[in-house]
Amino acid sequence: MDVKFKPTVLIIKQHSVTGLKYFHKTTKLDKVATYAGSGKYWKRHLQKHGNNWSNLWVSEVFYSSKLCQEFALAFSDIYGIDTSEEWANLIPENGINGGDNPASRTTEVVAKRVASFKRTIKDNPWKRSDSFKADRARDMANSWASDSGIARKAALRKGSLKEFKLNFIGQPRPPGWFANNKLQHKCPHCAVTGDLRNMRRWHFNNCRKK
Repeated sequence: MDVKFKPTVLIIKQHSVTGLKYFHKTTKLDKVATYAGSGKYWKRHLQKHGNNWSNLWVSEVFYSSKLCQEFALAFSDIYGIDTSEEWANLIPENGINGGDNPASRTTEVVAKRVASFKRTIKDNPWKRSDSFKADRARDMANSWASDSGIARKAALRKGSLKEFKLNFIGQPRPPGWFANNKLQHKCPHCAVTGDLRNMRRWHFNNCRKK
């Protein structure tokens, strides 16, 4: 038994919905039935399609790093897990490495990761910018339409619900809006001057000397 090598098992997982497989190792022998794996491609797949997977095969415990590495590399080579679309692995599994691995930054691996990310974006309407903006506008509209809406309260604290609507609902701001906010305005009650936002919040109708 290697002194620095933790007892390890090799596992083949399969997603219950898509059928995608994932080959990995773990030293968490007490969590073999619940450990989902740590591969980036695999974890993204679980987020997209649900955490529904099962262990197809679990090896015996390896106590030798050499035997574990030889078996894992041989399996990776025979089934081509780093290039096949049937597997979620981005790099060959060697049964030893974990965390950051220089092999995960090769051109081939990066290309597979980019392709996977593009498919994820394409298949998830909620990640499209136009859809996201439309949902945000609807949520904000519902919020300030309600007296108890957080957005409405925030707008009232800042002094102008009208400006808030123009900010978040996507309507164009009136010409010179930014310039007008930078102008100095004088409070008729206390003669204090300042920019429009601060003056509306602390002076004019809210001035202590009114």
